[in-house]
Amino acid sequence: MHSRVAGADAQFRLGRASRLNLVAFRSQHRDEQGVEREGPMMGAFFQHEGRHLVGSLYAARIDPDFRTDVGFLQRVDQQLGAANVGYRWWPESWIINWGPSLRYQVSYTHAGIREDEIIDAGLNMNLTRNVNVTANAVQAHERFGGVDFDRRNYSLSTFVSTSRLFSLGGSLRWGDEIYYVDRENPYLGRGNSATLSATIRPAPRFTSQLNLVTSRFFDVRAGGDREVFNVRVLRALSTFTFTDRLLLRNITEFDSFRGTRGTNLLLTYRINALTVFYFGYDDHFRQEDALDVHDPRYFEPTAFRRTNRAIFTKLRVLFRY
Repeated sequence: MHSRVAGADAQFRLGRASRLNLVAFRSQHRDEQGVEREGPMMGAFFQHEGRHLVGSLYAARIDPDFRTDVGFLQRVDQQLGAANVGYRWWPESWIINWGPSLRYQVSYTHAGIREDEIIDAGLNMNLTRNVNVTANAVQAHERFGGVDFDRRNYSLSTFVSTSRLFSLGGSLRWGDEIYYVDRENPYLGRGNSATLSATIRPAPRFTSQLNLVTSRFFDVRAGGDREVFNVRVLRALSTFTFTDRLLLRNITEFDSFRGTRGTNLLLTYRINALTVFYFGYDDHFRQEDALDVHDPRYFEPTAFRRTNRAIFTKLRVLFRY
């Protein structure tokens, strides 16, 4: 078996505000069964970034027989096209700049089957004191599991960073969602999700970030409104830098969907520019009802049981030649 990829890419500056990127690749692939495939991948991207007018155009083609074992490619058999345009006004008062945007994207297979199509209208505002607000409305077509879905979603997000000591961000999303879990029977339901992120820097060497993600999905078929899942994920990340060479990082996470709780400690020491030493501790728990092996005579259904614990070390050395 073998996997060979050859290609070229180029970038051209078209004035002070525009650029053009071109890529072209071709692969030759033979798998373990001796099946040989050969195909091209090519694309073009144009971008204009002016003070008022911004926009981009993108087109690509990925052959069904294009394969690569030495790179990362999510999907083949695609013919893609996308366009994005936006305009910004600069009042330069308490509103620094604001403006609307419109994005269109479509994807077809080489057999002419439409897989994805998105129309996204948005409004963005950058305010003084590092405050940003964005709103979007999306009309989309998506093909999943051989079924075509048309969905409409709305989102609102904001980010506030008025001080070096504290920053806060959050987003809301609601509308139609696809139930992907059962690939044999996907369906369109209603969902909403929210994220909240807070970062504090009480000292120059200490940073702590707290993230909360919630997601709910409802089955609205046959006029119903049955809740399928209600997930909450809470994650805390803290980093303390002792010196320029030594730092300690801690990650603690709780996932209500899987019923898991975990803690990870990592001590990092940079010996020199090419050598780094790691020492870590990892601890994971899971709720008894999530494990589905508990005996109610001895365990509470919400009690946590340790699933794994590990201490590990790693030495990373970079060789230059």
